[in-house]
Amino acid sequence: MSDSGAAASSTKLNSSTAKKRTSSDAGLDEGADIENQANVKRVVVFEAFKLFDVQSAEELDAKLLLIQNKKLSECVQNCRKAEVEWKAKIDQLESNKASVDCKWSMIDLYWTQV
Repeated sequence: MSDSGAAASSTKLNSSTAKKRTSSDAGLDEGADIENQANVKRVVVFEAFKLFDVQSAEELDAKLLLIQNKKLSECVQNCRKAEVEWKAKIDQLESNKASVDCKWSMIDLYWTQV
């Protein structure tokens, strides 16, 4: 009984070890994957769509300029907001520096008296 159990377990081991993965199955063969990807040609097709109706090149230029003008005005507004924020920070730092300088001058005054 123990012999038949041992024989059955050894056949299970042999059958499981008989099926080994190849290096490409295990993901170790990167060179083969790169070659397969290089051989495959990919085609990407974009479907055309209309943003707006244009009858002539002049209309297209005019609409393009309007869009560019809108984007530039948004950039200018953002720059102006950033400029205002930076000026506020600079004013705050200057006031902090003035108060610190005042404190140091008072400390220096007392130090020279001692």
